[in-house]
Amino acid sequence: INNIQKGPAGGAPGAAEGTQQQPLEFDHAINYVTTIKKRFSDEPETYKKFLEILHTYQKEQRGIKEVLEEVSVLFSEHPDLLREFTYFLPDAVQSEAKAQLEVVVKEAEERKRLKTAAAAAATATATAANRQAAATAPRVAPAPRAPVAAPTPTAPLEQRVSSQPPPPVPSASIAFGATAPRSAEREKEIHRSAVYGKVTFGPTRPPRKNALTVSQAAQKNGRPTMLPPLPTQPTTAETAFFERAKRHLSRKELAPDKPSGRVRHTPYAEFLKCMHLFASGVLNKDELVLLLRGLFVQGHAPKSGINAGGGASNPAIANDAHELLKEFEEVLISRGPYANQQNRQKDKSKYGAKRTRDFEYRDPKRATPSYAEYPKDYPKDLFMTHTGQTEDDAKVLNDTLVSVGAADTGGSMSPEDYDAVRIRRNIYEEAMFRIEDERFEVDMAIERNALAMRQIEPIAEEVQMLREGEEKDGQPIGRLQYKLNPRTLNSIQINAIGRIYGDSGDEVIEHLSRNPLAVLPIVYQRLRQKDQEWRKQKSELMPRWKTGCEANYEGSMDYLCYPQRRALERRFGLDQLREECKMARQYCSSPDKRMGGGAVSFGLSVPDRSAVLYEPYAVVEVKPQSPIHHDAVKLLMHHVQKKCETRLDVREKVGRIWTEFMIHFFDYPSHWVIDEARESFRGKINNFVVQYATGERVMTALGEGTIQAFMDTAEGPRYRVKLAFGSAILQPYAILHNVDAKDGTKYIRRDDEMIKETDSTMAEGDDGESSVIVDKKFKLLFGSDCIYLFLRLYSFLVSLLDDIQRCLRSKPTVVDPSLSYYNPIKSGPSEHKANGETKLDFAAVMSKLRDVISKTLSHKDFEAFCRRVNRDIVHKMAALPRLVEKCGDIMIKVSEEDLLPRLFDICQYTGQNPVTLRNACLVMSPDVSYRIQYNSSNGRIYFSYLPEGEELSTVPVGDGDDDDDDDEMEEGEVEDDYEDEDDMDLEHEEEDLRAAKRMKMR
Repeated sequence: INNIQKGPAGGAPGAAEGTQQQPLEFDHAINYVTTIKKRFSDEPETYKKFLEILHTYQKEQRGIKEVLEEVSVLFSEHPDLLREFTYFLPDAVQSEAKAQLEVVVKEAEERKRLKTAAAAAATATATAANRQAAATAPRVAPAPRAPVAAPTPTAPLEQRVSSQPPPPVPSASIAFGATAPRSAEREKEIHRSAVYGKVTFGPTRPPRKNALTVSQAAQKNGRPTMLPPLPTQPTTAETAFFERAKRHLSRKELAPDKPSGRVRHTPYAEFLKCMHLFASGVLNKDELVLLLRGLFVQGHAPKSGINAGGGASNPAIANDAHELLKEFEEVLISRGPYANQQNRQKDKSKYGAKRTRDFEYRDPKRATPSYAEYPKDYPKDLFMTHTGQTEDDAKVLNDTLVSVGAADTGGSMSPEDYDAVRIRRNIYEEAMFRIEDERFEVDMAIERNALAMRQIEPIAEEVQMLREGEEKDGQPIGRLQYKLNPRTLNSIQINAIGRIYGDSGDEVIEHLSRNPLAVLPIVYQRLRQKDQEWRKQKSELMPRWKTGCEANYEGSMDYLCYPQRRALERRFGLDQLREECKMARQYCSSPDKRMGGGAVSFGLSVPDRSAVLYEPYAVVEVKPQSPIHHDAVKLLMHHVQKKCETRLDVREKVGRIWTEFMIHFFDYPSHWVIDEARESFRGKINNFVVQYATGERVMTALGEGTIQAFMDTAEGPRYRVKLAFGSAILQPYAILHNVDAKDGTKYIRRDDEMIKETDSTMAEGDDGESSVIVDKKFKLLFGSDCIYLFLRLYSFLVSLLDDIQRCLRSKPTVVDPSLSYYNPIKSGPSEHKANGETKLDFAAVMSKLRDVISKTLSHKDFEAFCRRVNRDIVHKMAALPRLVEKCGDIMIKVSEEDLLPRLFDICQYTGQNPVTLRNACLVMSPDVSYRIQYNSSNGRIYFSYLPEGEELSTVPVGDGDDDDDDDEMEEGEVEDDYEDEDDMDLEHEEEDLRAAKRMKMR
């Protein structure tokens, strides 16, 4: 205000006409500003606007005429403030400004007088109406009054008001837009009646220019942790700074010459005023520091005498002022309305929106297993500075390392990522935990909603009462302003409100923060609606939860099934099967390297010389002619049918593998596969369903016979076959495979037909080769990786089914064991008993297994059924679906490889030389790396790994003889070439085998 009096240049004004105005007392200006602040206590924006006008004038951004116009509009309803404002104008514009403001003052006084008169007229009318109503009651008539002439409607307002009888002094006023007056006492009573919030009366402030909308504010500020939001609390360093500033400004060198005797005129009070202007957004950071520099050094008023220079002439005060300003600039970090600029600067940086766990730590070297260095380009000065930090603090505080978790955990181990003991639960425990999580989430949602509802209910009732009171009093909408008390809603209740509105939750909370009077009743009704809805949904979910817990409880207590099943599944893993064959020699010398509990054994050579197998091998045993093979075949057929529903060509190829290879190799009855061969046949001759040659001996569905003719009829291709009991016309699918004619005639396939082999290289050789042949009881095959894996998986499946059948026969299940289990969750009789399901034998297991393959039964339900059959071997039965699936998939790959039928055409004939046979197979495919030899007499299948570069040995190592092949080999036993262990030590076997290879047949 002093600056306004002095003019924009800040100097003394020039002389004006008449006497000059005396220097304005500072107290007068303070009183004037205080009056404005008190009058507009309900409208703080008006007070801020007045300060902004003065501030912009001081910075020479506005002229005196603009100031007069804005003040005239701002105080248009307050003529006394306008009249007093003229005393603060410069002398050069006193006369003109007074004339301009005088017009505005008169207009304001006239409007005020007319409003008062209108209010008085309305009060008089209301009083007359009350008197007329009271006149109907019997009472003593009052003394007559002198008649008053009624004013004409065309008379001016002054005449009409003066013609009315003088009303009593009104105790109430009518607000703008109101239909009835209300006294100040009534408003004070309303203000005192508010318990959960603060009530004020005044017009709603219009939004500022460029102010954020509700959605923008919600997106920028996020969800608050408290409603109303708490102001930023001072830190210890800030509190200490204000105490030191107060002691500094209380020095006598900074005090004025003549003490005013009032607290508000001390230097510290001036310091607080500057802080208030900064908090209000009137001053920015640089302007505030500029003002405080003069205040800390010289005080707030001119000095005389020894204190003429204030603190500028005192080095101690100047030094303290410099230290205070330096400390104050540190305190201002991230403070004030301009602090968002610093935050935006951080957000624009590379690491502004990243968590430490998301940093890219490219340096593999770490200080410790759990700590790594910050990236080299990390802006530490931007993110690691804080208020009050000293050099000593920087020496001990960590600003170089960050916790990122151990290297094997794949990143930071944050609390939300930590899952207690990291162990794998079985599917039943997972189901139980999932149900528990669902119940917990539902219960917590209901309880959080109920907590918010209990907290908001009394507030909503108070708000509704205030709104109804405003309507009864005839007050306009928006005049009553309602603000919640501090700490009314905490984060739990705020999040509960945000949850029920989904993606719009932050906007609703922002609306609630700005206008609780209108939003609270709506939010409360929504909370009640959701409470009823969620409780109803919980009642509907309870039966499903109960059923799930009841079904999974027994499985969750079986903690051994899962690890045992996983160990069993690892044993028939493809990599494990390959490793067993390739590392047979190492497994013989170091049995501890093997995976324990397997049904496979290893040896360096077969004791039976007729096998001509002198390489390290893995051997498995399947019972020949066992009916368990039929169960395995039916399971695999069922899997292929479901897998190849849309791939009929692949199914046809698999069907020919059953007829041409599996029946011949394992001597199965033909009726096991004839139905699948008929269903898979597509009616045409191709490279898989080949055309057999005339005169070729074949095995048919009706028995062994000879092809007499091939006929291509209208119904499709047909064969005339001579059988033991006569001739028959058969379709191609009924021709299962060819048969050794015993006369040395061999047939091989070329494209889509079988032709007689004329090349004698396979049958004849030198004397050494012809003398080394495999005995007829052995069926020899050289195959690829897929063929080896298929036969290993098939033998594993047969062995596992045999173990399960033997166990169930030895310990039959008569009564459902689940009836005797203690299940605290079970509420009624077993549903299995109610359904009449009493058979719990091997046939029932096979039936359920086919349902799993058909995907009509889940693996979890199948395991639960197996647990009812036998709890001791439930892990074996539970591993069957995975084993059948893997074996069937490999069988499909074998058919797509299109190599097995051509290889078996060569290998199916008995009494062949293994070296010549292997060379012929390698000509067909260089991938033939496995030797597979089946002993049909005892059901043993030998597997030996022979890559293309390694030659096959046909002579034994040493001179020992052991032709007793009928001795049974125990499971896991390592077979040797010698009966006497002293004749040959295992340590020298490798050297002896290398010597034997040099003696092999070329």
